[in-house]
Amino acid sequence: HRKRGRAGPAASVVFALMGVLLLTAHSPAERVVGGVCAAGFGLTAVLLALPRRTTPALVLDAHGLTDAASGAAAGFVAWSAVTGVVEQRLRGQRYLSVLVADPNAVLARVDPAVRAAMRGNLALLDTPVNIPMRPLPIGVAELALGFARRTPSALPAALRARLPADVQARPPATDAMLADLAVRTAAVGVSLPEPYLRLLGDQDGHSAGELRVFGSHPNDRLDGVLEANLDWRTHPDAEHVASEHVVLAEDNAHRYTAHVPTGTFQVLARSDHRSMARLSTFSDLMVAAIEEFPRPLG
Repeated sequence: HRKRGRAGPAASVVFALMGVLLLTAHSPAERVVGGVCAAGFGLTAVLLALPRRTTPALVLDAHGLTDAASGAAAGFVAWSAVTGVVEQRLRGQRYLSVLVADPNAVLARVDPAVRAAMRGNLALLDTPVNIPMRPLPIGVAELALGFARRTPSALPAALRARLPADVQARPPATDAMLADLAVRTAAVGVSLPEPYLRLLGDQDGHSAGELRVFGSHPNDRLDGVLEANLDWRTHPDAEHVASEHVVLAEDNAHRYTAHVPTGTFQVLARSDHRSMARLSTFSDLMVAAIEEFPRPLG
């Protein structure tokens, strides 16, 4: 591709030089042809030599997302306006749909021609911000994880995207189930962080590959969060650590916990309970778990 890109400007330069030579010809007709060639091919050479400017289909940064992935692209949307992310399909096309608090505010900022298409998407997909996966070089799982790195509202979608194609996400814990969990955990002095409980309200636990996010109750070979913590506290070598931590998820090498004294979240090595990372939010903890946090040495 690079050689072909250089051949175009080079050929144009040759024809432009030939045109310049024709400008010195005796025949008026030849001089006219020379002028046309010099001007036309000279301009072509300049245009072909200019670097091509490409706009990324999607940009995620600290402030928000900038969507330019389709003719109905939303442009910039701040993270503060995003309430969730969900994978959807329409007419055979896969989308990562971005749910927003105020769809009309998003529509008001775009050109009228784009607004009409986005209104159609709003009617069909319940949000005006829909990113088609076809033009993107990554899959849904990687894109959803990219969103989750920047907004906690995308965490449920990031977990769903890691499930095998033939496995459905677990149904949400009901209000009654969460109320019962609150009573049982309070009775033994276990305090669960609110963001974790919100996740259970979307999907009551998660199991994919090695990662297990505990649910409100034991179910389908997945421990309940209270049962997992009570079991951990019975391990003789974990008694002191377990008294300060509430384990929320695990894989074969790590426990992902809330550290009660500091209000932070930590990744602990299962082998010796060393703290391998300290994170400020539950969403950051789950992103670390999804990214398969590096295994402890030894």
